[in-house]
Amino acid sequence: MDAMENASIAKFILSTGNWKSFRYELEAYSQYFNHPPLVIWLEALFFKVFGVSDSIARLVPALFGLGTLAGVVLWGEIALSIEAGLLAGWVLLTSNRYIKFASDVLLEGPLCFFLVWGTFFFLKSQEKLNQKRIRYSFLVGLCLGGAFLTKSVFFIILPLSLVTAFLLNRSVPKNSLLVFSGTVAGFLLVLAVWFGFGDGLNFLTHHYSAISSRVESRNWATFLVPTKNILTTYWPWLPFLFWGLGKLLKNTQELNLGKSIAFTMSLIVLVMFSLAGHFFEHYLTTFYPPASILVSISLYPLLKPRFKLIEKVLWGLTVFLAVALAVLPINLRKNRAEPLATTLREMSAVCHGQKELLITRTAMDRWLAVAITLWKTPYEIKSIESVDSTPQAGQLLITSKDEAPPSAVWEKVPLCHSQFNLYQSKQFQYCRRSQ
Repeated sequence: MDAMENASIAKFILSTGNWKSFRYELEAYSQYFNHPPLVIWLEALFFKVFGVSDSIARLVPALFGLGTLAGVVLWGEIALSIEAGLLAGWVLLTSNRYIKFASDVLLEGPLCFFLVWGTFFFLKSQEKLNQKRIRYSFLVGLCLGGAFLTKSVFFIILPLSLVTAFLLNRSVPKNSLLVFSGTVAGFLLVLAVWFGFGDGLNFLTHHYSAISSRVESRNWATFLVPTKNILTTYWPWLPFLFWGLGKLLKNTQELNLGKSIAFTMSLIVLVMFSLAGHFFEHYLTTFYPPASILVSISLYPLLKPRFKLIEKVLWGLTVFLAVALAVLPINLRKNRAEPLATTLREMSAVCHGQKELLITRTAMDRWLAVAITLWKTPYEIKSIESVDSTPQAGQLLITSKDEAPPSAVWEKVPLCHSQFNLYQSKQFQYCRRSQ
């Protein structure tokens, strides 16, 4: 549902030409304040350049996924070696839940990109005798800003991970004032651009109330759901993850900054979503990049004596899986919207010339996945609160089975398999009366 919500809003940007205030007619929002605009902007830009389709919608997260892969390899190189980095990238690409969610039109894949590259740039800023420390610090700030414009408060994962890693190492950042200043400058630059050319102030004013209305009550069982998801899905890497964690805790003298951040980021993501009691699996996408570093820490010593023999195989698999992530023609999921999809197929067989579909709010809320089917239809979609509306030229009406519009102006279009009712205006006829 979230994937189609994002794609729907990107499509409406093109239809309205308004890149500041987002509309999402499928949910009857006058404006959209649930998530910041960066990914939706990029989706709309790609739609404008390449056209609206499933493949183009998936191209944006695929590119972010490939960027995350490269960042994990470089992070692993700093933490241990280039071979360990390559191994971490391979582990990431064989983590099925990461591939599932990072390749969809969700926000967690781009968030992973900014967290991983922010970590890499920070590690580069901490290298000895680095003359580009301020430049790398500024890039950390840009990544923080990108994470904020992607998933708002979840950008906090990166600074929390860095601070906790230094506490774990009982150390302080090199040139801490310089690094802090550069990071803040990069972050503020992103906010200044958003506030100056976007709708940042208005968005943030309404954002908290928009997301707080979606928070549901939790019970104790839900607090364990994120951990349960990891325990049941992170195979075959879960044992190696625990092994890597054990090695780090046992040999703290080998705990460098790159390893420490991988440890703290994995832990913070898991604790954060456990405390929130959040059961959505895709929220845990950010767990897998740092976890891949930890898995490689345990695997690399075992494979090191034979690494030259398997290096070409790993490179080949990495390239193959990376290309697959980018180009696999997997359609955006439609299973939950099948009832509405059936209605649209039958409608297309008997109706021609309509330009706008009116859908009652009851019908939308009943199936919760209307956007999955409707986001790329050739029709304009309009949500209405009740069936007591006067039809205009070019309109058809879809309602739930227990809704009936005024018979004086609407007539029912017979459908064979639909779980919805379809009506046309008695004045403006677009559908055959019988199939």
